[in-house]
Amino acid sequence: MYTNGACVTSTQSPSVEQLGDTAFLRQSASIDEINDREDDDMKPIIVSETINAPIERVFQIASNIPDAAENIEGITAIETLKEAPPAPDNNGVVGMGYTWRETRIMLGKKATEDMSITQWTPPNAYCVEARSHGTHYLTDITFDQTDEHTIRITMSFNATPESFMAKVMMKVFAAMTKHLVKCLQADLADIKVKAESMN
Repeated sequence: MYTNGACVTSTQSPSVEQLGDTAFLRQSASIDEINDREDDDMKPIIVSETINAPIERVFQIASNIPDAAENIEGITAIETLKEAPPAPDNNGVVGMGYTWRETRIMLGKKATEDMSITQWTPPNAYCVEARSHGTHYLTDITFDQTDEHTIRITMSFNATPESFMAKVMMKVFAAMTKHLVKCLQADLADIKVKAESMN
């Protein structure tokens, strides 16, 4: 899942086609061995950025998902699948229940995920969830006022395999963590540039 405010945002589990024979060569371990290696599961990834701008502005930019492809370089396309029900704290069509399809280029390949906002407490936080290829993705995006003119935006990304094959793929693709960290950091840097350019 991406955490475009999330890469909020989405990184998808690699498919067998993307990994080629490598997945099955490394799958030579027995089912018991794979199930025993709990410490090989992807650990939560947390990145943050300090931004010199009002918290309301930063939240508005980070959660402006329909325009994310314009504000965040790593995102190539956004398609709204379901608008949030009308509410006074919505950011346009975005709010609790908003669902979209996000496309990025990951490791040289196009990756598309469907995501939804499942928690929404502006201007302090929102949560993005997705399920893909047997894996549950959860990204919490929080906004904290650090002083009168500065806020800290933090993304916490979790990926939990919910099937045996997803568990295998997660272990094989553990090296993806560093790439994902860079992706999330780049997203936050783009949000920072956009927010501070309006000062």
